[in-house]
Amino acid sequence: MVNFLKMIFIVLICLTTVSCGSKKKIDDSSYTEDGVKNPLQTEFTTVAGDRVFFSFDSSKITSEGQETLVKQAAWLKEHPNMSVTVAGHCDTRGTAEYNLALGEKRGHAIRMALVKLGIEESRITVISYGKERPDVEGDTEEVHAKNRRGVTLLN
Repeated sequence: MVNFLKMIFIVLICLTTVSCGSKKKIDDSSYTEDGVKNPLQTEFTTVAGDRVFFSFDSSKITSEGQETLVKQAAWLKEHPNMSVTVAGHCDTRGTAEYNLALGEKRGHAIRMALVKLGIEESRITVISYGKERPDVEGDTEEVHAKNRRGVTLLN
């Protein structure tokens, strides 16, 4: 009986290790849930760009961001069955609550810009990660600028 319990314990540890090791970042990735490179996300990122950057403490879309969104809308119009999730991100300054709200505003700003460019609102969901998922680690202005972003991911 003791050997049987040890074997079950070992199997559970192995399963836990395998499942933990296979998790991927939800955002900023061109990989599917099973770790396979998603060719459509790669195409979307290459053709249209998947991210829009923001100024400090702002959810206003810049002219560079608008150019990216025009390309994203064009790609999405060519792929009418695709839906997207826009993930709003912030740099590490400020409280978690404040940054979650700001990330939400950034995501919705991108969503509304895509809608104005002809993409159906029902195809776009928004999620905010605030400051919890930095793209780059560090505490310089250059790093902060890279983390203030909205990322459009295919569903």
